[in-house]
Amino acid sequence: MSTTLAQRHDAAVVGGNVFDQLAQVARDPAVDAGKLSVIYELMKDYQAQQRKDETERARVAFFAALAEMQRELPVIRRDADNPNTKSRYARLETIWAKCCPVWTKWGFAVAFDTKMAGGLISTSLRLSHKSGHVEMFHAPDAPPDATGLRGVANKTGVQGNQSTVSYQKRGLLCSALGIVTAGEDDDGAGGAAPSSVVQRRGRDMPPVARDEPIGRTRQEVTYPPPDEEPDPLVEKSGTKWLKNLKGMLAEANSRAAVEKIGEHPSVDAARENFPPMIVEQIDEMFNDAMSRIVAAEFGEQDANPDSGESPEGNP
Repeated sequence: MSTTLAQRHDAAVVGGNVFDQLAQVARDPAVDAGKLSVIYELMKDYQAQQRKDETERARVAFFAALAEMQRELPVIRRDADNPNTKSRYARLETIWAKCCPVWTKWGFAVAFDTKMAGGLISTSLRLSHKSGHVEMFHAPDAPPDATGLRGVANKTGVQGNQSTVSYQKRGLLCSALGIVTAGEDDDGAGGAAPSSVVQRRGRDMPPVARDEPIGRTRQEVTYPPPDEEPDPLVEKSGTKWLKNLKGMLAEANSRAAVEKIGEHPSVDAARENFPPMIVEQIDEMFNDAMSRIVAAEFGEQDANPDSGESPEGNP
């Protein structure tokens, strides 16, 4: 009966009427313990239904506001350089300054939580709305960013932790709110790599779907020349390109070979245009290859210590 009343009348008024009626019945000395138990269960059911309805209204309000808010979000220009990966990125403070006024206008609040366990950093984002609905987002666990592309330490422990946390926060913020970052525009000069074209994920065609292979600029007629073997990193399919990159890095047997692969124009283009998770996978491939080579070099030194003798054992 309480459900029917809730569907026909205003929730606040009905709530008061239902509880008043139930309380009046409960005070009646003619009502035995069995009937009181039934009344108590009715009250619990009614309260549970009210909470369920309120939760659904809050959820609907959350996503309605999210859709309206995303219409006003600006595209954030990448304003910082990463000297290790030779790529550009949008700083966290830039994203926050440009977008915070927009999401707060529509009743949203953002909060981060960071934990560290087993040498890995875990960051999560809590996106709450004034309606009461909350959505949680979690970044993949990652180690402190204490080394560069060549596997050489370039930060203190605290700096490495903060670098990873900042990277995770940027990715979470963009993913949760639908924020898009874009590379620098060269004012139509067309002389830069394909990354000079603004790529908006979800709006423009992704690089793997373009007519031109990854790494080929408009000025290039043929790459590589016809009389040479095809370059495995000039590939239209993003999946095949990643597979070829992984194979080349696995075959690299020196630091110079890894660095040469990293200088290929398609690698820079991929870092600019691919989603953050794929870029992270690319960086891990290079780090793994460099770590393998460095470990092998140290292994050779351990196997051939300087004992003052020639390899043949002659003085």
